[in-house]
Amino acid sequence: MNFIEIGAVVKPHGLNGQLVLYIEDLYAGVVLGFSSVYLEQFSSKVPYKVEEVSRLSNGRFKADLIGIDSIEAANALRGVKVFQEEAKLPKSQTIDWEGFTVFDAEDKKIGLVVEVIENNMQLIIVLEDGEDEFMIPLVEEFIVGFDEKKKLLHLDLPEGLLDL
Repeated sequence: MNFIEIGAVVKPHGLNGQLVLYIEDLYAGVVLGFSSVYLEQFSSKVPYKVEEVSRLSNGRFKADLIGIDSIEAANALRGVKVFQEEAKLPKSQTIDWEGFTVFDAEDKKIGLVVEVIENNMQLIIVLEDGEDEFMIPLVEEFIVGFDEKKKLLHLDLPEGLLDL
């Protein structure tokens, strides 16, 4: 199983073992749907079932994990890294898109990805075609297909998006 580091435990929240987690912007949009997370303990990834997760503020979430039920247990986890299985993360958020050549649904070249901006809810790719620069939200609904080895990305974009 491959794991991706998505954040860290900041501190306890309350007296009953709830945790404040810092989650990287890239994963903030999907963390609310996790049924489990992995905490790095004793040089391994220990799974914890998620009872409840709620957003607190900029990248911070309150998490109630089964098995952590006291402030002492929560306090012992300060600074511990939080991981998720790569397979449970949207594929678009686990790939380095810089350098990909992007095509539209009709196989017409749009441009080259020159930058990736991590937003709270999604990735935004910046494309250049030699003349213009385009910013496109990289959401699963737009992705038709990709070839990670050849660095090719095919998108089906809403009409007019490139005209903005």
